[in-house]
Amino acid sequence: RRILEDLVAGGLAYADVYANLAALHRDAGDVDAARRLYAAALADRPDDLRTAAAAVSLEVASGRPQAAERIYEELLRFHPGDRRLRNNLALLRAGRGDDAGAAALFAALVAENPDYASARVNYAQSLFRLGRRDAALAQLRAAEPLVRGTDLEAVVRRQLDAAAAE
Repeated sequence: RRILEDLVAGGLAYADVYANLAALHRDAGDVDAARRLYAAALADRPDDLRTAAAAVSLEVASGRPQAAERIYEELLRFHPGDRRLRNNLALLRAGRGDDAGAAALFAALVAENPDYASARVNYAQSLFRLGRRDAALAQLRAAEPLVRGTDLEAVVRRQLDAAAAE
């Protein structure tokens, strides 16, 4: 840790030094220092998926989902077609109660990637929360063949069975 801190203090740090030191500070419970160091790492290498994922986890764990969203939004400038990033951004929006915003992101993602089962299932959940039951069921039915033999199969089956029982 001392060597990394010396590099930062001497102005010789670069993205990996900042990211590694940020992880050490995070693990020691110094969230503010970790946040500053992750920001420095991303300023040096703004397209770094690994560092961005660590920074997002830190922000979410410290109750700052909007800060995590901003990191994803910045990262999407460099990786606009990354469907996992887009799905995760939509999940963050849903997690803070912005179901309409999440549904819009999921809708675009599913339109561009009709075989992306996770996004389809997440889209259905947002639609259910928005009271759009028929549209949600349509998404779940479209997801059924995509999820066969995966962990999502049981989730989709449970949701369809619950809807049928209503």
